[in-house]
Amino acid sequence: PEALEHLPRPRNLTNSPYFAALTDERILRAILDGVPGTAMPAWRDTIGADDAWALVAQIRRLAGDRP
Repeated sequence: PEALEHLPRPRNLTNSPYFAALTDERILRAILDGVPGTAMPAWRDTIGADDAWALVAQIRRLAGDRP
């Protein structure tokens, strides 16, 4: 509910069709480099590669793309 107040609105991480169309590398790049024109900041200087890949796996689980 709180996300509804943000503009632009954050991506719905449970949107399986959207995330199914993305490669793991594309999701990783969004995490590390951010997404221009959105509220998604770059995390490259904050988290390591292992943590970023763990986030990719978690996003896949939330979206229902992976067990």
